[in-house]
Amino acid sequence: RPLSWSRAPSGSSGSSSVVQSFVTGAGGAAYNLEASLDGKHWVPLAAVTHPLVDGDSDFTTVEPAWTFLSINLTSIGAATKLEVLYAN
Repeated sequence: RPLSWSRAPSGSSGSSSVVQSFVTGAGGAAYNLEASLDGKHWVPLAAVTHPLVDGDSDFTTVEPAWTFLSINLTSIGAATKLEVLYAN
């Protein structure tokens, strides 16, 4: 997994997390957000597409039960910078 991170286990009583992303440049980008309980078996949560617009942003809410999150980049423009932020 090129970009993945572990969340602190919070169980079903924890609060949701947010994964936010934004692009700079004019090439656009797309990625799949996936989650796992064990770091081996992954479930798709969202497909995020940033259009060919500089400064576009998007966010996805993630339920607290997931232990691991991963971003799988599916496309990015040659002159595009994609930034992904995670807040628990």
